[in-house]
Amino acid sequence: MILGGDDDSVIGPSDLPEAARVGKIMEMSIIVREKLGAEDRRCPRCRFINQKEITRSGWFICHKCDGMFQIGATETQPYFDTTSYDHSDVTPSTPVDRVGFVSHSLDPQRTLEKAFFRRISVIPLTILHEPKPTWYSRKVRKGLWNRRGDHLTNDLRLVHAPPDRVYPPELDTHPDGRQGYWDAAANNHVQWLKDRDELAGAAHKYDTFVVYSYYL
Repeated sequence: MILGGDDDSVIGPSDLPEAARVGKIMEMSIIVREKLGAEDRRCPRCRFINQKEITRSGWFICHKCDGMFQIGATETQPYFDTTSYDHSDVTPSTPVDRVGFVSHSLDPQRTLEKAFFRRISVIPLTILHEPKPTWYSRKVRKGLWNRRGDHLTNDLRLVHAPPDRVYPPELDTHPDGRQGYWDAAANNHVQWLKDRDELAGAAHKYDTFVVYSYYL
């Protein structure tokens, strides 16, 4: 599941191109939970064994009595001593007798595995460019371009060519002005729009959009 950084809204597959566009910083966190036994899923209030964890915070909602409880480890010192967890699922209106806590002894192997937790970041697109071969007969710019050197991003936002990069010879066969934009590698054409959105702050990143397909 992918969540937005502003309001924790779920980002679906159709919204992913906009959320993961060029120039946007993304961070990924992975939580590894140990496999729970039947006793760990047993509600401390009614003793019902639950089958599924259904809240983002790690709390269980008992399917029988609607009580809330959490699985935790008994440690003398927390491993991440600067981390606090806000269990937003427990509201002030929640009766106290609905909330319970189940604790089990910490396995030494689990403590060791915590040392391998890492933050994972998305690799910038610029270092994933296709390497230039030692020999090729021709090269074609990938993506949507016009003859002037203006580019449309994957989400169809406009990137203007800097003054010193306009009308490169390799785009001589591309449409110009209101004729639109052409992706020569994919043979795809997009029409010109007067009020097309522009990619803010893209001028200094222009070269990151200039990527080629090489033909032997």
